Amino acid sequence: MKTHLLWNKLALLAFIFVMSACEKNESPGIEEEDGYYVTMTINGERIEYKSGVTALLSGAPDESIDYQQFSLTVAGKGGIKGSEALFLNCFVYDTWKTNKSYKNTFEPDENGDAGNQDQISMQYLSEALADHYLYTTNDSFQTGSAEVVLTEVTSTYIKGTFRGVMDQAVLPQMTPQGNVVTLVAPLEIEGKFYAAVK
Repeated sequence: MKTHLLWNKLALLAFIFVMSACEKNESPGIEEEDGYYVTMTINGERIEYKSGVTALLSGAPDESIDYQQFSLTVAGKGGIKGSEALFLNCFVYDTWKTNKSYKNTFEPDENGDAGNQDQISMQYLSEALADHYLYTTNDSFQTGSAEVVLTEVTSTYIKGTFRGVMDQAVLPQMTPQGNVVTLVAPLEIEGKFYAAVK
């Protein structure tokens, strides 16, 4: 009789362990990194993308090309399908190194020549912004307006972090003043990504 009760208790414990393991796996969080993603905050509001996330890292600089390019793209959906929800385009005049911070740099010399300085360009578009703009962007003539760190680079995926201040926007039409306007309320963006290599 005692053996029968012992087996019942063991079966019940096994059932509890199995159910708790299943419960953990049913709703995996982004931190488990079982799928590609971009997660970020925009002026403190959290936004996540779990599809359409790709990255590209060109070859190291050589005699013909003196920079290495990295790009991160999040494909737009819904009302902005066909556009990019997020696009980072980065040119570094060196070989990209992991865990090194690369910042947008614009420091011209006394002759006004900026030379080969790292360029980090960020573009962001939401459905609400698409009613007014083609995209918002950081000021490429402002040192430190955007920053990217690649934390892990493999042949199939790239992980990293980014941050920037989007204080400009591109209008869908040209005006007498041009088609780039200053945002009254800049967008401060900070995020991380795990992207498939194209």
